[in-house]
Parts: sequence; structure tokens; C-alpha cells
Amino acid sequence: MADETNNSRATLSDVCRLCGVSSATVSRVLNGTAKVSPETRERVMRVVTELGYVPNSAARSLAGQRERMLGVVFPEIGNGFWANILKGLDAAAADRGYHLLTGFSHGHLDERELVLRVLREGRIDALILMNLRLDQELAAEATRFKTPVVLIDRPIAELQAGSVTIDNVAGAASAMAHLFEHGYHDVMLLIGDAATYDSKQRLLGCRQAAAEAGVTLDETLIVGGTFTEESGREAIEQILEQHGRPPRAIFCFNDNLAIGAMEALRDRGWRVPEEVAVIGFDDIESARHLGLTSVHVPLNEIGRTAAYLAIDAVESKARGVNHVLSTRLVVRQSCGCGARAPIVRKV
Repeated sequence: MADETNNSRATLSDVCRLCGVSSATVSRVLNGTAKVSPETRERVMRVVTELGYVPNSAARSLAGQRERMLGVVFPEIGNGFWANILKGLDAAAADRGYHLLTGFSHGHLDERELVLRVLREGRIDALILMNLRLDQELAAEATRFKTPVVLIDRPIAELQAGSVTIDNVAGAASAMAHLFEHGYHDVMLLIGDAATYDSKQRLLGCRQAAAEAGVTLDETLIVGGTFTEESGREAIEQILEQHGRPPRAIFCFNDNLAIGAMEALRDRGWRVPEEVAVIGFDDIESARHLGLTSVHVPLNEIGRTAAYLAIDAVESKARGVNHVLSTRLVVRQSCGCGARAPIVRKV
């Protein structure tokens, strides 16, 4: 059989001719959309295998059939933060009979090209984007495609897309309020990339908590950078060079920053939490091992919610739905509480 089509790519017509069935029957077998007799299914699958037939994505699209594929674009391969979200995405997709096509970008320009290429190729039913710096121009281009888009981490009104975000404001406010309850008013903020949606929202939460507590934040202690351990270390080195001593408390806008800051403090002889209290954000696995008080982010739930939103947009055309997930402060030793077991404070 294979000899008849060995000089060109096998087509649907080839499969139909050799099976002696209609194209609709072949489609039912391949898509599992209707009952087909076991004998017919076996005959079709045998021919498909022998010919090496691969359904054409464009043709399927024109026929109104779905690939049952979700495209996922992350800004980097990264650490456990991304992995936990990806696990949630994969679990929810599998639950609804979908697969993931995952890509990772390398910088802003590559981000743009990757997003547009994935949309142009038409191999996916919906696109899920994680924490990308989509500008209005790119958002406008993306809206020309019929593919539903779901954003993780920040909503973009111009994109008319669904989104899954966390309550950054309440999470940051709870961390700051906890430090103020300890009597720590000399608080340094390591905010990471100040241009990101997360940082802006978390800084807003810090200012709200300070206003409610009657505390004036020292603007010179609000330090930007990146969301890395190295950036946390550099911020501590910088503050020690300028002032000779660290502030009494440090709130970091992610756990990587907090881990780097704690390492730098200990390397320079400062004790955590006896001399400097530290709180992080995200509650990654390392935070638990290090006794780091942190704002817990439901990473797995973020992924699951985003996948379900994307699939719902494909199957029911319900687009533009926005979900905001709650956070909670998990209190461990690094803030000065000295608790052996974590204390969970709901936000």
C-alpha cells in the first residue's frame, strides 16, 4: 500500500480510496467525534499508519474542526514557579481532552515574533500567554486572529482576552501589615522589575498598608532590579555600602529576591530574623525549606484556571472572562515569629 504514495505526502483522498470509506468516516475515526464500527476503525487506522497520513491543520481549520491543542508561551524556562503553573495547565488540559504546545521566548523581540508565529500557524485552538510584555501594537495585531487568548498574570483591555491574575494588592498589604504588627517601620522594599504589572500592584498594596498603619515609607529604600537571587544580593550589598547597616525589615516582591537578600545578609554577618526580618512573595518550595515567611500564590490553580478558561472560550465562545485568585500570608521564622510550624493568615 505504501508504495502507491511514496513519492508524495499522503492525502485524505488516499486514505478514503484505500479504505473504501467516505472522508466523513475517516474524520470521525481520527477525531473520535462519532461512533464507528470496530472493523471500520481498525481498517482506517491501519491505512493511516501505513501511509503515514498526517491531517492538514489548515484544511481542518477550514472545515471548522478543532485540533484540541492549547498553545502556551512563557517568557523563559525558569524555575519551579513556571513549572508549577505548567503542571496545572497540563492537568486541566488533559481533563478536557486537550494537549499543550509550549514555547519559551528569549527577550522582548523574540516574544513578539513567537506569539505572532504561533497565531499565524493555526495549529492551536487557543493561546495562553504568561507574564509577557505585550504592548498595545502587538495586542492590536493579535486581535486580528480568531484564536481565543488567555493571559496569566495581568489583564490587557486592548486584547479583549480572558485573564487569570492574583490579588497582588491584598497579598502585599498583608505582608506589610504583618511587619508593622512586629513594630518594624524601617522597611526596605525589593520590588524587582518596576515596570511589571505584579510590581506595580504589590507596591500599591504596600502603600495602602503603610497609610492604614500611619507609617511613612522611605522612598530611598524602594529598590528596583530583577526578580533574581543575584538582584537580591546586589541590593543588600548596595544598602550596606551606603548606610553601613541594613533596615530592620525587608519585604521582597518574590522569593528569589528574598533568598538572595538573606544570603547576602548572612555573608556580611547580619542575623535573620534576629537583626533583620525578611518576607518574600510566591511561597515556592525553597521558601518552605528555608523558613521564609512568604505570600502564598496558588500556582497550580493559576494554570488550571487558565486552561479551563481557554477551553471554554474554544467550546462555548465565552471570551474575555477574568479571574482574580486569592493569596494568603504563610508565616514562618524569617519575619521574627519563630514559629516551628507555618501560620497561615488568610488575605
